[in-house]
Amino acid sequence: MTDLERLVTQTITLLQKVQRTGDEDYLGTVALNLHSFYSGTERIFREIARTVDDSMTEGTNWHRRLLRQMSTEIADVRPAVLTEATRNTLDEYCAFRHVVRNVYTFDLRVNRIQALAAELPACYELFRQDTESFCAFLAAIT
Repeated sequence: MTDLERLVTQTITLLQKVQRTGDEDYLGTVALNLHSFYSGTERIFREIARTVDDSMTEGTNWHRRLLRQMSTEIADVRPAVLTEATRNTLDEYCAFRHVVRNVYTFDLRVNRIQALAAELPACYELFRQDTESFCAFLAAIT
């Protein structure tokens, strides 16, 4: 979580530089930070899927299926890790992660990067609240 928070802070700092200077060269790093943020959340989800759910998705669209898995309660195992609002927000970053991995940074849409970067603190806060609630559930059952 500390690393994710650090990514959010760095991303906002870079976004402010873009807005202040008009220098869009920072946007490639912003895009990579957005990618890294989602990848970090996904690592947490994979660990939950492996250790708590005992069920890891594979194959086509596994990223999206894993995100849905985290927003679904598993009867007699665990509550949903994510609220629907958090899942919907993270889904935007999941889709963007795919774009970053498959196009050149100079082909990325500037407005999309700026919008996602501006929303990152709110997304992180939703994610943090949901994961803290889930950790409280785990602490209560152990």
